[in-house]
Amino acid sequence: MHTLTRRSALKTTLAGLTTAWLSLLVGFETPKPKFAFSTLGCPNWGLDTILKTAVDSGYQGVEFRGLMGDLDLTKSPAFSLANRSRKPRDRFARQGIRICDLGSSAQLYHVDAARRKQ
Repeated sequence: MHTLTRRSALKTTLAGLTTAWLSLLVGFETPKPKFAFSTLGCPNWGLDTILKTAVDSGYQGVEFRGLMGDLDLTKSPAFSLANRSRKPRDRFARQGIRICDLGSSAQLYHVDAARRKQ
């Protein structure tokens, strides 16, 4: 078992202070956190409202969990392959907003097998 002595405590403190001083000298920067919101909290909003709110409120990202009242994003024309010219990702990126997640839901609790399969 290691006994803490005054000498070992001073060495540890000096090493920590040196590391902190060098990090300031060299300029290591801690990345700033990025903030996003989920459309689960605003299920009936359209893309324009989501983008405007993200920009106006200072968010850096949006997690899509639904759009216009539908949680199935594959049914949304905004995310269809036919809509390549107006991809939401590109629209949001031009405003400095990142789409950080496309969420999905699964309902596995239905007793009826046909409904569960659906």
